[in-house]
Amino acid sequence: MLRWIAMLSLIAVTSVSPFEPACAVDVVLKDEVLVTGETLRLSQLATIRDSDPEVVAHLGELLIAPAPKTARPVTITFDQIRDRLEVLGVNLATVEFSGTTKVVVRLKGVAAAKAAIIQQVSAKIAPTDVEQLNQKVLDAFLKGFRSSDHSFERYEIEIDIPTGSERLVEETDPAMWYFADAGLAVGVDQPLLMVIERRDGQPVKVPLKISIVEKVQVLALRHSVPKGYVLQATDVVWAPAVRDAEGIVQLADALGKETKKGLKGGTRLDAKDLASVPLIRPNDIVTAMVRSPGLLVKKQFKAAGAGAMGEVVTLVSLEDPRSKVQAQVTGYHEAEVLVLKGAVGVTGEAAGSIRFEAADRAESSGAASTAQGTSRGGGQ
Repeated sequence: MLRWIAMLSLIAVTSVSPFEPACAVDVVLKDEVLVTGETLRLSQLATIRDSDPEVVAHLGELLIAPAPKTARPVTITFDQIRDRLEVLGVNLATVEFSGTTKVVVRLKGVAAAKAAIIQQVSAKIAPTDVEQLNQKVLDAFLKGFRSSDHSFERYEIEIDIPTGSERLVEETDPAMWYFADAGLAVGVDQPLLMVIERRDGQPVKVPLKISIVEKVQVLALRHSVPKGYVLQATDVVWAPAVRDAEGIVQLADALGKETKKGLKGGTRLDAKDLASVPLIRPNDIVTAMVRSPGLLVKKQFKAAGAGAMGEVVTLVSLEDPRSKVQAQVTGYHEAEVLVLKGAVGVTGEAAGSIRFEAADRAESSGAASTAQGTSRGGGQ
């Protein structure tokens, strides 16, 4: 089926206007046909009957499918023929099909014998040899072609040689290979025509299949860094991702984080090699804030653990180690106590012995003011 699609893409078909004969046309599919050439036309696969010779000639010239490339027969189904005619603009309401539901297509005479020989020779080529041959053709293509930005480093490119053409490609000099400019696109499988200039001067056309996919861009180090180095924007560059390897595709996932080990310049960054930089470490003295509409309380605590920006840490009261609060890190040695939404005040152990006092009136006019927190035993 893939070969069917690939060959159809190689058939040059100009824009076709809807074809509607004056009356119904009889199309009688044949049971078996012998063919030569590279393509199959409707006249080869069926008997076409109509009173208008021009209608018969027009339908008969329509390209339906690629011809067999080997001695093995190919089956063309009624559904394939009908779908192909519809694509070419034929109004199927004006066509009456009859005959078989499958047409068996075989190569005729010398063509079949030649295909059989090619098939036998190709069967002797190991899969690894085919992969190496595909790579050899790809290298020649990259050498002779350039993308619009003069670099293929951004793309993942694969080329496949059709079955039966391996030996021909293998036995010719890459210097005699030429590639037709097909206006290749990124992101789709598409045909690529390679022309081989043989020693006898006769060119041989080899239809290839090429796939061009843009590589994912990931972050890499601009220079080597030691363990514990905090990454900044000037330390990283974008680089094509390595196949089957993970990488970091967002700046926010790398900047401001520190390396867990020393890394060499050019290394693609991986999340497992980085750690968030702790803004609070165990036993640090932390200024914690509690906010409420019109009120702001600040108090100093000791950190029970480490935390980076946005992470939650446990803080211990300096007056009573039994009093602890959960706070979210907001900066270096700073955190905001987590308070239930709608709470009007926080007291006791849950808030580290903090209670709200009235804020200065300037708070209501937009200027921030601070009310000093008091402990359970009295003001500080």
